[in-house]
Amino acid sequence: MKLFVIILRYIAEDDAINTSMQEHLNYIHSCYTSGIFILSGPMNPKLGSIILSEAVDRKTLMKTLQKDPFFTLGLCEFSVDEFLPSRYHRDLNFFSHYL
Repeated sequence: MKLFVIILRYIAEDDAINTSMQEHLNYIHSCYTSGIFILSGPMNPKLGSIILSEAVDRKTLMKTLQKDPFFTLGLCEFSVDEFLPSRYHRDLNFFSHYL
């Protein structure tokens, strides 16, 4: 498995984002349930969100991200970068298998 940093940036007006937020949050929940997402949260200011993900490869992750209602409705864009951790805080031992 590989780690990825995903930056989701809104490209639509706040009203459209707010209208589809619950659908998006349901999708996010399903990604946590299936073990794809490790950490996520909104940016401040509200420009989008950042997600830390574990996936087999970029292609598989992109197929998953393209199911996000924000993406299918044209409300956001994603950038996806593979992340190779070299250090981690001792309380985050689950990252040790990436080193």
